[in-house]
Amino acid sequence: MEWIIISMVTLSTVLYAIGGTGFKWARRFVMPVVLGVGAFLLGAGFLRSFIFLILTSGAMHLGYGEGSGWIKRILTMLAMAVCLLPLANGASVLLTLLIPLAFGIGWYLSNKFNWFSWKICELGMGFTYGATAVLLCLSS
Repeated sequence: MEWIIISMVTLSTVLYAIGGTGFKWARRFVMPVVLGVGAFLLGAGFLRSFIFLILTSGAMHLGYGEGSGWIKRILTMLAMAVCLLPLANGASVLLTLLIPLAFGIGWYLSNKFNWFSWKICELGMGFTYGATAVLLCLSS
């Protein structure tokens, strides 16, 4: 089980960041498959894992770049959190709030300080997304 956890968190971190460098397919297709298969292997069940995979792929297609307004960015943050709900159970639903929190803090720091690059935000978002998915699978 430890290798599945390590793989999910590490690969989601790297694939999310790679998706921000022009290889959108890594974030939009490969990362959801890795996390969906990992969720299934961690015991989330086929249907819950498959719904999570499809929702994650859909949310990763939403844009939040420089041309996007704040409303679209906020909706994207919330959509990414909603994707995790099929893995949640009871009080673990609150863990999904980590996603918009991490995204918002990263976005603020990236805009406020030149030394805090957006690539650090993407690595943090990928880590947070993968780690949250693992925590939800383990708590259900």
